[in-house]
Amino acid sequence: MKRPILTLVLCCLSFAALAAETGAETGALVQPEWLIRNLGRKDLRILDLQSQRGYARAHIPGAVHTDYGQWRRHGNLPEVKHLEALVGALGIAPDTQVILVPFGQGASDLAQATRVYWTLKYLGHDRVAILDGGLVGYARSGRNRPFQQRAFQPPARSFEAHLRPRLRVTKAQMKRALEAKVPHVDARSVAEYLGIAAAGGKQRAGTIPGALSLPYDWLTENGSAWFRSPAAEAALFRYRRVPEKGEVVFFCQSGHRASLAWFVAHELLGNEAARLYDGSMAEWGTDPGLPVEQAVTLPR
Repeated sequence: MKRPILTLVLCCLSFAALAAETGAETGALVQPEWLIRNLGRKDLRILDLQSQRGYARAHIPGAVHTDYGQWRRHGNLPEVKHLEALVGALGIAPDTQVILVPFGQGASDLAQATRVYWTLKYLGHDRVAILDGGLVGYARSGRNRPFQQRAFQPPARSFEAHLRPRLRVTKAQMKRALEAKVPHVDARSVAEYLGIAAAGGKQRAGTIPGALSLPYDWLTENGSAWFRSPAAEAALFRYRRVPEKGEVVFFCQSGHRASLAWFVAHELLGNEAARLYDGSMAEWGTDPGLPVEQAVTLPR
Protein backbone atom coordinates (compact mmCIF):
# COMPACT_ATOMS: atom_id res chain seq x y z
CA MET A 1 0.00 0.00 0.00
CA LYS A 2 2.96 2.30 0.56
CA ARG A 3 4.19 2.19 -3.04
CA PRO A 4 1.12 3.93 -4.65
CA ILE A 5 1.31 6.64 -1.98
CA LEU A 6 5.02 7.12 -2.61
CA THR A 7 4.37 7.28 -6.36
CA LEU A 8 1.69 9.94 -5.82
CA VAL A 9 4.02 12.01 -3.65
CA LEU A 10 6.81 11.81 -6.22
CA CYS A 11 4.42 12.83 -9.00
CA CYS A 12 3.29 15.85 -6.97
CA LEU A 13 6.89 16.83 -6.27
CA SER A 14 7.79 16.49 -9.95
CA PHE A 15 4.84 18.67 -10.95
CA ALA A 16 5.81 21.31 -8.39
CA ALA A 17 9.40 21.32 -9.67
CA LEU A 18 8.18 21.66 -13.25
CA ALA A 19 5.91 24.53 -12.31
CA ALA A 20 8.78 26.28 -10.53
CA GLU A 21 11.10 25.79 -13.50
CA THR A 22 8.66 26.90 -16.17
CA GLY A 23 7.28 29.70 -14.02
CA ALA A 24 3.68 28.55 -14.49
CA GLU A 25 2.63 31.26 -12.07
CA THR A 26 4.49 34.49 -11.38
CA GLY A 27 4.23 37.26 -8.85
CA ALA A 28 3.90 40.91 -9.78
CA LEU A 29 7.62 41.06 -10.65
CA VAL A 30 9.89 38.72 -12.57
CA GLN A 31 13.66 38.84 -12.78
CA PRO A 32 15.76 38.52 -15.98
CA GLU A 33 16.76 34.95 -15.07
CA TRP A 34 13.10 33.90 -14.94
CA LEU A 35 12.46 35.42 -18.35
CA ILE A 36 15.48 33.68 -19.89
CA ARG A 37 14.19 30.32 -18.63
CA ASN A 38 10.70 30.94 -19.97
CA LEU A 39 11.39 32.39 -23.43
CA GLY A 40 9.42 30.52 -26.06
CA ARG A 41 6.51 29.52 -23.83
CA LYS A 42 3.32 29.43 -25.90
CA ASP A 43 1.26 31.10 -23.19
CA LEU A 44 3.78 33.94 -22.72
CA ARG A 45 3.32 37.39 -24.26
CA ILE A 46 6.15 39.90 -23.77
CA LEU A 47 5.09 43.53 -24.30
CA ASP A 48 7.94 45.88 -25.19
CA LEU A 49 7.22 49.46 -24.04
CA GLN A 50 10.25 51.21 -25.49
CA SER A 51 9.96 53.50 -28.52
CA GLN A 52 9.26 52.02 -31.94
CA ARG A 53 12.79 53.00 -33.02
CA GLY A 54 14.29 51.33 -29.96
CA TYR A 55 12.23 48.19 -30.57
CA ALA A 56 13.48 48.02 -34.16
CA ARG A 57 17.05 48.32 -32.90
CA ALA A 58 16.85 45.48 -30.35
CA HIS A 59 14.26 43.69 -28.27
CA ILE A 60 13.83 40.46 -26.32
CA PRO A 61 13.05 37.51 -28.63
CA GLY A 62 9.30 37.09 -29.08
CA ALA A 63 8.45 40.54 -27.70
CA VAL A 64 5.72 42.55 -29.40
CA HIS A 65 5.87 46.34 -29.40
CA THR A 66 3.05 48.38 -27.86
CA ASP A 67 2.75 52.15 -27.91
CA TYR A 68 2.25 53.51 -24.39
CA GLY A 69 0.17 56.38 -25.77
CA GLN A 70 -2.53 53.91 -26.82
CA TRP A 71 -3.11 52.98 -23.19
CA ARG A 72 -4.07 56.52 -22.13
CA ARG A 73 -6.26 59.40 -23.31
CA HIS A 74 -5.24 62.71 -21.70
CA GLY A 75 -4.17 60.76 -18.64
CA ASN A 76 -7.48 58.96 -18.27
CA LEU A 77 -8.45 55.46 -19.32
CA PRO A 78 -9.62 55.20 -22.93
CA GLU A 79 -12.97 53.63 -23.75
CA VAL A 80 -13.28 49.97 -22.78
CA LYS A 81 -13.89 48.90 -26.39
CA HIS A 82 -10.64 50.57 -27.44
CA LEU A 83 -8.74 48.75 -24.70
CA GLU A 84 -10.35 45.40 -25.52
CA ALA A 85 -9.32 45.80 -29.17
CA LEU A 86 -5.80 46.90 -28.16
CA VAL A 87 -5.26 43.97 -25.80
CA GLY A 88 -6.69 41.45 -28.26
CA ALA A 89 -4.54 42.77 -31.11
CA LEU A 90 -1.46 42.10 -28.97
CA GLY A 91 -2.35 38.41 -28.89
CA ILE A 92 -3.55 38.41 -25.29
CA ALA A 93 -6.30 36.02 -24.23
CA PRO A 94 -7.55 35.32 -20.67
CA ASP A 95 -4.98 32.53 -20.20
CA THR A 96 -1.99 34.55 -21.51
CA GLN A 97 0.85 35.35 -19.13
CA VAL A 98 1.84 38.95 -19.92
CA ILE A 99 5.31 40.30 -19.10
CA LEU A 100 5.70 44.07 -19.36
CA VAL A 101 9.16 45.31 -20.35
CA PRO A 102 9.90 49.03 -20.01
CA PHE A 103 13.14 50.36 -21.46
CA GLY A 104 14.63 50.53 -17.98
CA GLN A 105 16.41 53.88 -18.05
CA GLY A 106 14.73 55.15 -14.88
CA ALA A 107 11.66 55.38 -12.69
CA SER A 108 9.65 57.33 -15.27
CA ASP A 109 9.67 54.63 -17.93
CA LEU A 110 9.19 51.98 -15.23
CA ALA A 111 5.99 53.86 -14.43
CA GLN A 112 4.84 53.16 -18.00
CA ALA A 113 4.88 49.48 -17.09
CA THR A 114 3.03 50.02 -13.80
CA ARG A 115 0.37 52.09 -15.58
CA VAL A 116 -0.21 49.36 -18.19
CA TYR A 117 -0.14 46.77 -15.39
CA TRP A 118 -2.85 48.71 -13.51
CA THR A 119 -4.90 48.99 -16.70
CA LEU A 120 -4.77 45.24 -17.34
CA LYS A 121 -5.74 44.56 -13.74
CA TYR A 122 -8.61 47.05 -14.08
CA LEU A 123 -9.74 45.18 -17.20
CA GLY A 124 -9.77 41.93 -15.19
CA HIS A 125 -6.57 40.32 -16.49
CA ASP A 126 -4.58 38.83 -13.61
CA ARG A 127 -1.76 37.02 -15.40
CA VAL A 128 0.55 40.00 -15.72
CA ALA A 129 3.98 40.86 -14.30
CA ILE A 130 6.71 43.46 -14.80
CA LEU A 131 10.32 42.69 -15.70
CA ASP A 132 12.25 44.30 -12.83
CA GLY A 133 14.99 46.52 -14.25
CA GLY A 134 13.41 46.57 -17.71
CA LEU A 135 15.32 45.99 -20.92
CA VAL A 136 18.47 47.68 -19.61
CA GLY A 137 18.45 45.45 -16.53
CA TYR A 138 17.93 42.40 -18.73
CA ALA A 139 20.92 43.34 -20.91
CA ARG A 140 23.17 43.93 -17.91
CA SER A 141 22.08 40.89 -15.90
CA GLY A 142 24.40 38.47 -17.65
CA ARG A 143 26.59 37.83 -20.66
CA ASN A 144 25.21 37.11 -24.12
CA ARG A 145 21.56 37.85 -23.37
CA PRO A 146 19.56 37.05 -26.53
CA PHE A 147 18.10 39.94 -28.56
CA GLN A 148 16.46 40.21 -31.95
CA GLN A 149 15.63 42.97 -34.42
CA ARG A 150 12.89 41.28 -36.43
CA ALA A 151 9.45 42.60 -35.51
CA PHE A 152 7.00 40.11 -34.07
CA GLN A 153 3.24 40.35 -34.41
CA PRO A 154 1.22 37.53 -32.82
CA PRO A 155 -2.19 36.44 -34.11
CA ALA A 156 -5.00 38.54 -32.65
CA ARG A 157 -7.01 36.99 -29.84
CA SER A 158 -10.45 37.69 -28.44
CA PHE A 159 -10.33 39.71 -25.23
CA GLU A 160 -13.35 40.72 -23.14
CA ALA A 161 -12.93 43.05 -20.18
CA HIS A 162 -14.33 42.26 -16.75
CA LEU A 163 -13.89 45.61 -15.05
CA ARG A 164 -12.74 46.09 -11.48
CA PRO A 165 -14.01 49.58 -10.62
CA ARG A 166 -12.60 49.29 -7.10
CA LEU A 167 -9.09 49.91 -8.48
CA ARG A 168 -9.96 53.29 -9.97
CA VAL A 169 -11.09 56.60 -8.46
CA THR A 170 -13.04 59.12 -10.53
CA LYS A 171 -13.21 62.84 -9.83
CA ALA A 172 -16.58 62.46 -8.13
CA GLN A 173 -15.25 59.62 -5.99
CA MET A 174 -12.18 61.68 -5.12
CA LYS A 175 -14.44 64.45 -3.84
CA ARG A 176 -16.28 61.98 -1.63
CA ALA A 177 -13.00 60.47 -0.44
CA LEU A 178 -11.80 63.94 0.54
CA GLU A 179 -14.97 64.57 2.52
CA ALA A 180 -14.61 61.18 4.21
CA LYS A 181 -10.96 61.97 5.07
CA VAL A 182 -9.64 58.96 3.16
CA PRO A 183 -5.82 59.11 3.07
CA HIS A 184 -4.60 60.34 -0.31
CA VAL A 185 -1.02 60.45 -1.52
CA ASP A 186 0.65 62.79 -4.01
CA ALA A 187 3.32 60.82 -5.90
CA ARG A 188 4.77 63.86 -7.70
CA SER A 189 7.95 65.70 -6.73
CA VAL A 190 8.09 67.63 -3.46
CA ALA A 191 8.24 70.88 -5.46
CA GLU A 192 4.98 70.07 -7.22
CA TYR A 193 3.40 68.97 -3.95
CA LEU A 194 4.36 72.22 -2.21
CA GLY A 195 3.18 74.30 -5.15
CA ILE A 196 6.54 75.89 -5.98
CA ALA A 197 6.77 74.11 -9.34
CA ALA A 198 4.71 75.91 -11.95
CA ALA A 199 1.56 74.17 -13.12
CA GLY A 200 0.77 74.21 -16.82
CA GLY A 201 -2.14 75.93 -18.57
CA LYS A 202 -5.22 76.41 -16.41
CA GLN A 203 -3.97 74.07 -13.71
CA ARG A 204 -3.44 75.67 -10.32
CA ALA A 205 -0.22 75.00 -8.43
CA GLY A 206 -0.40 72.85 -5.32
CA THR A 207 -2.05 69.61 -4.33
CA ILE A 208 -5.32 68.12 -3.17
CA PRO A 209 -5.92 69.40 0.38
CA GLY A 210 -4.65 67.11 3.12
CA ALA A 211 -2.55 65.00 0.77
CA LEU A 212 0.51 63.13 1.98
CA SER A 213 3.69 63.27 -0.11
CA LEU A 214 5.60 60.24 -1.37
CA PRO A 215 7.64 60.98 -4.53
CA TYR A 216 7.34 57.99 -6.82
CA ASP A 217 11.04 57.82 -7.69
CA TRP A 218 11.91 57.24 -4.03
CA LEU A 219 10.37 53.80 -4.47
CA THR A 220 13.03 52.61 -6.92
CA GLU A 221 16.72 52.11 -6.27
CA ASN A 222 18.27 55.55 -6.77
CA GLY A 223 15.59 56.50 -9.27
CA SER A 224 16.38 53.49 -11.47
CA ALA A 225 14.01 50.94 -13.01
CA TRP A 226 14.66 48.47 -10.19
CA PHE A 227 12.19 48.33 -7.31
CA ARG A 228 13.47 48.41 -3.75
CA SER A 229 12.87 45.44 -1.47
CA PRO A 230 9.40 45.21 0.13
CA ALA A 231 11.01 45.95 3.52
CA ALA A 232 12.59 49.13 2.13
CA GLU A 233 9.32 50.16 0.46
CA ALA A 234 7.45 49.68 3.74
CA ALA A 235 10.05 51.78 5.57
CA LEU A 236 9.53 54.65 3.10
CA PHE A 237 5.76 54.39 3.49
CA ARG A 238 6.12 54.63 7.26
CA TYR A 239 8.57 57.54 7.01
CA ARG A 240 6.06 59.53 4.91
CA ARG A 241 3.15 58.35 7.14
CA VAL A 242 1.45 56.62 4.21
CA PRO A 243 -0.85 53.81 5.42
CA GLU A 244 0.29 50.33 4.44
CA LYS A 245 -3.20 48.92 4.94
CA GLY A 246 -6.71 50.19 4.42
CA GLU A 247 -8.21 52.52 1.84
CA VAL A 248 -5.74 54.95 0.30
CA VAL A 249 -5.79 56.86 -3.00
CA PHE A 250 -2.67 57.63 -5.04
CA PHE A 251 -2.53 60.49 -7.54
CA CYS A 252 0.02 62.57 -9.45
CA GLN A 253 -0.28 64.72 -12.56
CA SER A 254 -2.05 62.26 -14.87
CA GLY A 255 -1.96 58.85 -13.19
CA HIS A 256 1.44 57.91 -14.62
CA ARG A 257 3.79 58.36 -11.67
CA ALA A 258 1.09 57.47 -9.14
CA SER A 259 0.65 54.07 -10.79
CA LEU A 260 4.15 53.16 -9.58
CA ALA A 261 3.25 54.08 -6.00
CA TRP A 262 -0.05 52.19 -6.35
CA PHE A 263 1.86 49.15 -7.64
CA VAL A 264 4.14 49.17 -4.60
CA ALA A 265 1.19 49.52 -2.21
CA HIS A 266 -1.19 47.07 -3.88
CA GLU A 267 1.14 44.47 -5.36
CA LEU A 268 4.36 44.54 -3.32
CA LEU A 269 2.95 45.45 0.10
CA GLY A 270 -0.36 43.66 -0.37
CA ASN A 271 -2.79 46.52 0.30
CA GLU A 272 -5.84 45.46 -1.70
CA ALA A 273 -7.65 48.67 -0.73
CA ALA A 274 -5.13 50.89 -2.56
CA ARG A 275 -6.65 52.79 -5.51
CA LEU A 276 -5.49 55.10 -8.30
CA TYR A 277 -7.01 58.45 -9.28
CA ASP A 278 -5.97 58.43 -12.92
CA GLY A 279 -7.34 61.91 -13.70
CA SER A 280 -5.12 63.31 -10.94
CA MET A 281 -4.08 66.98 -10.84
CA ALA A 282 -4.49 67.47 -14.59
CA GLU A 283 -8.21 66.99 -13.96
CA TRP A 284 -8.58 68.17 -10.36
CA GLY A 285 -6.39 71.25 -10.63
CA THR A 286 -8.19 72.65 -13.67
CA ASP A 287 -11.66 72.53 -12.04
CA PRO A 288 -12.17 75.91 -10.31
CA GLY A 289 -14.90 74.39 -8.17
CA LEU A 290 -12.45 72.04 -6.44
CA PRO A 291 -10.04 73.03 -3.66
CA VAL A 292 -6.27 73.11 -4.14
CA GLU A 293 -3.77 73.54 -1.32
CA GLN A 294 -0.54 75.45 -1.94
CA ALA A 295 1.89 75.21 0.98
CA VAL A 296 4.39 77.75 -0.34
CA THR A 297 3.57 80.85 -2.39
CA LEU A 298 6.67 82.53 -3.77
CA PRO A 299 6.73 86.28 -4.47
CA ARG A 300 7.19 87.29 -8.07
